[in-house]
Amino acid sequence: MNQRIKNHLPPSLSKLIGFSFVAALSLLSIKINAQTKITKNSENRFIGMIKSDFYSDPNGLLKDASIGIEWWTLLGEPVELYSVKWNSTGVFKVNIEGKQISISKNSLNKYPDLQKRFDNIKPYKIDFAIYGTADGGSSSVKRGSSFQYSSFYNQGSAYKKDGQSYDPYKLSARVLYQIPDAKLLVGKSGQTSRSIVPESPMTWNEFIAWKQNTSNYSEPNIKYDYLVLNKSESEYRKLDEGAKKQLISTLKHLYSNTNSFTLKAQITNLEWPKYELESLAREFLKREEKKETEEEQKEDDFWSGEEEKTDKTKEAKEDDFWNGKSENTQENTDDFWSGKDKSKNTEDDFWGGKGSVEEEVELERKLAEASGDQYLGHKTVTTKYIRVRCRDHGDIDGDRVEILHNGKVIESNYTLSASFSTFNVELTEGINRISFRALNQGSLGNNTAQFRIEDQNDNLLYNNEWNITTGYKGTLLIIKN
Repeated sequence: MNQRIKNHLPPSLSKLIGFSFVAALSLLSIKINAQTKITKNSENRFIGMIKSDFYSDPNGLLKDASIGIEWWTLLGEPVELYSVKWNSTGVFKVNIEGKQISISKNSLNKYPDLQKRFDNIKPYKIDFAIYGTADGGSSSVKRGSSFQYSSFYNQGSAYKKDGQSYDPYKLSARVLYQIPDAKLLVGKSGQTSRSIVPESPMTWNEFIAWKQNTSNYSEPNIKYDYLVLNKSESEYRKLDEGAKKQLISTLKHLYSNTNSFTLKAQITNLEWPKYELESLAREFLKREEKKETEEEQKEDDFWSGEEEKTDKTKEAKEDDFWNGKSENTQENTDDFWSGKDKSKNTEDDFWGGKGSVEEEVELERKLAEASGDQYLGHKTVTTKYIRVRCRDHGDIDGDRVEILHNGKVIESNYTLSASFSTFNVELTEGINRISFRALNQGSLGNNTAQFRIEDQNDNLLYNNEWNITTGYKGTLLIIKN
């Protein structure tokens, strides 16, 4: 704005105009950044990273996300490879017993193990849609002749050459492509995770969808109408061989004549590991409540004189010691010389799982925290045995797991299939530790094991679908009364 004009405006109006100008520039930059131009490189590959449009995450954990694409051809067939990067807001919301709870990473500073679990959170499932325009080469057609790809080209002004009139056409088509989670490998916040193995669609018909340049392409949803060149799976199967060859030829022509794509990305589906979010929130609330209770107890002890009693008890014990009245010392000494070492029995009880339920639960939780594993909680049963059922709830790609009972291996290297496999585990009196460990990650991404535990009467004790990395271990305590 001209400074002389600005000086004659009221301050409030001057600020408003200045703010509006800055806001307009911000909106313009957002609009520009929302699309990415990816040009074919010297190896005839399209490689680029596309930032997704804003996505309203119900859990509030997703700040932004980008998807990287690599498209090329091999032996005349399309090949694709993707990478994903997302950033966390540092806060997530989850419903606990009907109340919405917000957990921030900063609030977990005093609990390093919980903060580590927060850092390890990643989307359970995320789907993208890519859409925009494809621009490419030109073709000239003699006036009066038809151009079979005209619906995907823009026609320019006619010109004459050697006395012949020509109509020029330049490729400018609308493209859409849905990229499901199955084609992606997603890591932790701030990391760029790249799929390990390139993929190739079954046919060109299942690759990029091409829409006529007269169609509305503002939305990324693909609708297989007359505006879309590609056919739905059922429609494609109905085509005869000649029609299929013609369709594939046209799709290959459009892709091979494309020099650049100008694309936007949108998240069409996002799911988080619900059990882990809820578990993390519950554990945090439990510790905060325990801490608050301890502080209140200390305050109550102070006002009720308990601290004074404690000091007097301590003084009395010291007097007993110097007066030779330490009964514990005498008893322990007698036990030692008589072979009645109580500490050994205590140790046997501990390793034999004969500690109190509270001690065992607290021990398991602390062991899990120290090792970075997951404590899955505890359940009480009265039946003689339980059923452990497991399967691969994702793509069948060779996921393997180990199952243990009180440290003893039930299945050492079990490969998961699509259907449930069942193992009966006979319980011992008291505490039973049922542990699951991911031995690998299948060829298509994380280990996607599902575990269900039922008692002898078919009551469900535990059920969870995992999406985890190699080495992850979870332990559930089953208490038999």
